[in-house]
Amino acid sequence: MILKKKIPRDFYKLFRTQNMEYYMQLLTALYEADQEAYALTQLTDSECRSILAETIARVNLVWWEDETEKTEDEGFPGLSPSAVLDRFVKWGWLSKDFDEKLNCYIIGFPEYSRLYVELFDRLEKEDDSMERESILSVYSALYTYDSDPEKNNSILKSALRTSKSLGQMLSNMQDSLRLWLFHSATIYFVFISGYLFDFVNRRKGQFSPLRFYKSKIVNVFCPYFILSLLLLAAGWISHHWFGYDIPFINDGTPVASLWDVLRCLAYGSASLVPYWYIPFIMTVFSVGPLIFHLPTGLLQKILLPASVLPLMVPRLLVSPLRNLCFFVPIFLMGVYCARNRDACMAFIRRHLSAIRVTAVLTSLLIVADHYFGSFMPNIEGAYYVQKLCIGSWVLELLEGMDREVLALDFLARYSFPLFFLHAIFQGIFQAPLFQVLGAALPGQVFTIANLTVTVEIALCILCILGIKKIMGKRSRYLIGG
Repeated sequence: MILKKKIPRDFYKLFRTQNMEYYMQLLTALYEADQEAYALTQLTDSECRSILAETIARVNLVWWEDETEKTEDEGFPGLSPSAVLDRFVKWGWLSKDFDEKLNCYIIGFPEYSRLYVELFDRLEKEDDSMERESILSVYSALYTYDSDPEKNNSILKSALRTSKSLGQMLSNMQDSLRLWLFHSATIYFVFISGYLFDFVNRRKGQFSPLRFYKSKIVNVFCPYFILSLLLLAAGWISHHWFGYDIPFINDGTPVASLWDVLRCLAYGSASLVPYWYIPFIMTVFSVGPLIFHLPTGLLQKILLPASVLPLMVPRLLVSPLRNLCFFVPIFLMGVYCARNRDACMAFIRRHLSAIRVTAVLTSLLIVADHYFGSFMPNIEGAYYVQKLCIGSWVLELLEGMDREVLALDFLARYSFPLFFLHAIFQGIFQAPLFQVLGAALPGQVFTIANLTVTVEIALCILCILGIKKIMGKRSRYLIGG
């Protein structure tokens, strides 16, 4: 707790900037150089600038202009070694002291900073050998305990600690799989939203903007508003009464003022993983009547250049404007597909081989970018292409099915309540479920991941059914229609 109090207020700015990964690599480079030089002397500021310049030239990442950093530059270009070094010092990641003997400034790592940078260094170098070593270590400890007539309890404690570490490694593997396969899966949701928006409203016959807006306020905005406030209240109580910040509520950051509440509602950050989508889609719904009455020919002309926009503007959870640039074209694709379903399906069938190859190649590219140091300037563009191809592939598969899938129909019926509640159940149950299943099924990552998701969905649906039973039709105000 004493060490925690020493951390400067601006220390966590690094984690809020779009250039976080860049900073992590630069700090790691300085840390490694510091480790080599530490036995003799600490690094000077000029040596640090040289190391930063070399790393900047070597690292193949895109540097983003970020509001978090603008006040810190003091006339230096954003990515210059001097600006970066100055930023690290001001944020408290590095210390800077004048050495009279050397007649220059000496750069060091404060204790609290060193702990984080050591973690960055390990994250960059870890491989799957650690998992194998952990399994062998647990086996060896348990075998020794079984053979030891004195039954030394310290051996069991060691095995328990290693088992917990192994469980965390398996959990991290699950997160990696989720990243490769399901990151930006919101693309599917946006496409379906666009498709159903046009299909359902056109089937009703006369489009009533008033009825449309009322439906979206009741079924989308009200649950979002109520659940966001409940989550923020729970986060506040947990922080002030128990001294614990719930990770999935406001990204683990306590709510300190009314302004924080308003900001969370504007950005969807009460539960950032799913809720960011609501401010975005409500913005789209606000111009819903205009989109509905857009002539198909004009829609096609708009869609052709708009579909390139996600390749140029990466999405960002807390940037509504960038999210609009990234997702609105996908929403319009859904609208166009609803109006021209047969033509779109014929196009997919005609180019299915190319779609499958592109889906596989982009997936491999995403995996390579993850393992080999983020060499792609816009990884979200790769996810965009991947998801469009996989989605088209799945559409063709579903089109060929001549019977209903009851499980899919059931999940579709509760899609919005699942959307609003799943992050809560994931945040509460994922870690303990994965640890229990990981201990019961060691090494079976796919099985563990599938069972974890299945149990979470089952618990979530049970909660939904309970709420609907108690509240009836009024439940849509809380969990959506």
